[in-house]
Amino acid sequence: MADDYDIEARQEADYLRVTVSGERSFQRTERLLNAILTEARAHGARRVLLDSTRVTGPLALTYRYTLGEQVAQLFAGTGIRLAVSTSSNGASPFTATVARGRGAAYAVFYSEAEALAWLLKPSES
Repeated sequence: MADDYDIEARQEADYLRVTVSGERSFQRTERLLNAILTEARAHGARRVLLDSTRVTGPLALTYRYTLGEQVAQLFAGTGIRLAVSTSSNGASPFTATVARGRGAAYAVFYSEAEALAWLLKPSES
């Protein structure tokens, strides 16, 4: 779609890296979440790092809440862990709180190192 983020997916040794860039919008982010799930399944990935540091623009709090619900609808119960590395004005820890409260293994970090540390730690059974 012409109105989507620029997306690059690359399989790393222990996780799938998805890098996105473009102007932030609710609709683009909805489509991105579906694309991430599709890519993760296609690669057999149980861990996904989303690098959204090159996504720009604001997103209203109400949209962040709705996106948290959508993350949970898509990822809860799949066994896929999704870590987001973002800039300070990017993805929201609030979204992650909503998603985790509904069963998704999802977290937002302001550094890639922290995102990878969370993503690659052994899962708790």
